[in-house]
Amino acid sequence: MGAFALRDAKSFPNMSASNDTTREIAKALRRHVDAATLEKVVNELLDVPGNRDFRGAIEELARPPHHG
Repeated sequence: MGAFALRDAKSFPNMSASNDTTREIAKALRRHVDAATLEKVVNELLDVPGNRDFRGAIEELARPPHHG
């Protein structure tokens, strides 16, 4: 699994992503995956149980970057 082993969800109680965090994650994904792969990742993540904030954060990943 490499140097960055995945931790189970219990390791991160009450963890939520801020808008800034979500934007940074989206930027990293867009740098390293093509649009089709990003769509697959987002669709799979949308199947993960979560609250509305979680779902909103995942949907944010699929939006094009906002230049302002």
